[in-house]
Amino acid sequence: IFIENQFFVSSVPSCDIRNQVADKIVERIKRAVENCEPFRVVIIVPLHPAGKWSTKDTQRIIYFQYKTICRGPESIIERVKKFCPDFESRIGFFCLRQYAQMKKNTNETIQKTEQIYIHSKLMIVDDRIAIIGSANINERSLLGDRDSEIAVVIQDDELIESKMGGNFHLAGKKCQDLRIKLWKQYLGLNELDPSDRENIEMVQDPISEKTWNELWLQNAKRNAAFFQRQFPDQPNDNIKSNSQYGELIKSLAANRDTKPPNVNELPKGWLCSLPLKFLEDLTIMSYSKADHIFI
Repeated sequence: IFIENQFFVSSVPSCDIRNQVADKIVERIKRAVENCEPFRVVIIVPLHPAGKWSTKDTQRIIYFQYKTICRGPESIIERVKKFCPDFESRIGFFCLRQYAQMKKNTNETIQKTEQIYIHSKLMIVDDRIAIIGSANINERSLLGDRDSEIAVVIQDDELIESKMGGNFHLAGKKCQDLRIKLWKQYLGLNELDPSDRENIEMVQDPISEKTWNELWLQNAKRNAAFFQRQFPDQPNDNIKSNSQYGELIKSLAANRDTKPPNVNELPKGWLCSLPLKFLEDLTIMSYSKADHIFI
């Protein structure tokens, strides 16, 4: 299952978050583990919600999103770890970031980064069925009594020979073409570059061990480490609280190293691991139904 969505807030009963997307993902992973099936879930969301991530309203969304993903016993990752300690072999959360260097003057080059903000609402299953629409994975879109939504379901009637988890698989031509186009873009793969040919072939099978471990995860982690190193004041696993962020800004003001990295250190493509420890010490001191306007 490949998902892109602007938000990911689901199945947190203690906060009265009732849509069941996260529940169904956990149930499907559990079934795959019990049956020893090759199966993975790939989820891409924004690095942080739109706007300044340090504002109170944005941090409320961040809080509920991470409650869904990895924090507390109701989260997807904590539930999956109960029957699959190596959760990363079954599910991963990612974001997209871009990097550039700009000449400030003849002697100085500055580095810039921006997240590529995921606004799409897309799911592709088994390279056969795609859902593209307007609904976010949150309460506003999925409870059925708030925002109005629309979607199109694409189910291919033209099947082509492919592989899934190393096994023979009949994929839908249009659905597979869409996923492969996105993956090549996110991984920074170039059809004209001979060094990318093997990786482009690997992308055909999205859940093989080689594709997952040596291409997708490796690239995502390498890129995330680059951004954490070069832009320590941007969302990353080392920023665990607002107070820690404040101290970091003071330190960087006096000691920031602006030297650009070597060419072989630059990120490849846009794909990054989502920083699962970002603001992990954040707490919402009070919670009420009014918070649902944000989710």
